Amino acid sequence: MAQSGKPITSPVPEAWYPTLAFSMLSIGLLFAAIVSISTKSITKQRLSTFFPHSSSTHNDCKCGGTFLLKSKA
Repeated sequence: MAQSGKPITSPVPEAWYPTLAFSMLSIGLLFAAIVSISTKSITKQRLSTFFPHSSSTHNDCKCGGTFLLKSKA
C-alpha cells in the first residue's frame, strides 16, 4: 500500500502567492514586449537590405517604383 510521506512545503508563505504571481506575470509580459519590438526592428532592417525598394514611398527611387511593383503605364 501507499506510504504516507512528508508533505510538500513551499519556501514562500502562502500570503505572498498573489503578489508573486502578479509580479512574475508583469515581468514576463514586459520581457515579451521588449523582445517583440526588437525582433520587429531587426527583421525590418534585414528585409530592407534584401529589398531596398519595398517601402511604400518611392520618391527617392530612380527606378520609378518598378522594382517590386508593376509600373503604371
